Amino acid sequence: MRPIVKILEAVIDGADATAIDSDTVLKSIPGWDSMNAINFLLELEVDYAVDLSGLDLSQLSTFGQICDYLRTAGVPADALLTQKVS
Repeated sequence: MRPIVKILEAVIDGADATAIDSDTVLKSIPGWDSMNAINFLLELEVDYAVDLSGLDLSQLSTFGQICDYLRTAGVPADALLTQKVS
């Protein structure tokens, strides 16, 4: 399993994992758009083996909220962690 910020880097060209923390607003990430949001969700589903088809990403505005949602979906916290995101 890749850390969540590494998934983001793979989806969004130029995203910098070192600049992402739990308070980062998704729309503030350079390159974040609706297509990359969908691709990000698809990658999360594959990496973490969860079904996010019912997730309305517009209701989650920060990177930390995505991590919290994934934890409630059964993704172990240590799979999400990097040095900055909690």
